[in-house]
Amino acid sequence: MGENVWHEEVPNDEKFRLDLIPFRAEMLQDNSLRSQSLDLLLAARRYKYAYHLRWMGVPVIRLAEDLVRQQEIMYSIKPDIVIEVGVARGGGLLFAASIQEISGVIPNVIGIDNRIYPHTRSAIEDSRFHDQIALIEADSDSSKAIEYVRNALANCESALLILDSDHSSSHVLNELRSYFPILPKGSVVIVCDTIIDEFPVGTFPDRTWADGKGPGDAINRFMEEFKGVTLENELFGDLLLSEIRGGILRKSY
Repeated sequence: MGENVWHEEVPNDEKFRLDLIPFRAEMLQDNSLRSQSLDLLLAARRYKYAYHLRWMGVPVIRLAEDLVRQQEIMYSIKPDIVIEVGVARGGGLLFAASIQEISGVIPNVIGIDNRIYPHTRSAIEDSRFHDQIALIEADSDSSKAIEYVRNALANCESALLILDSDHSSSHVLNELRSYFPILPKGSVVIVCDTIIDEFPVGTFPDRTWADGKGPGDAINRFMEEFKGVTLENELFGDLLLSEIRGGILRKSY
């Protein structure tokens, strides 16, 4: 058996990070690659590709690249609280709680949905994080939901908000208007499914975002209204097999 031979010195972490900067910048400008990834995700929709993954045995309904990037954000800012609007089957709540724990933060997660199904409640109640995840059944724009979150944020220095419910532009814009102002400075918002705005109009004929104006359009409208919003393209512009491309915001005031 031959001896392993390194052709060059393995860089330390700082050099490794710096070496990637030009590649990430070039990738952001590679429209052909972005188009190819879009075509792949569009083709994979027929197999419900985004539904395949589970976290702690519970469907998470997110793409793998998006979960890894959420982990990067959470490990970096170490949010005292994670608020997820649109909980589906509950896997995203368990993911958030477990990443908080790994990051050295006591898990503190709120899940908001206008309807929380029995199987979702069971998934949370049967988990090791059952005392650290609160389920709120209410419309995300209701006073009940907003006041609950406002009170929960009272002693928090950093938060992560994930918007993953109704993806129509008007609904997402209302959520951003409602929740962004009450988040602590430095908090991050992940707006899911901005990819809707890149797919052809008519891809979702039975949804409120059938016109193709989804979260991406809402973000553009929101940034015209509000100051102190940073779109994190420099850090996350290289998202490829992702449903949140262009959907990561930071509160900078």
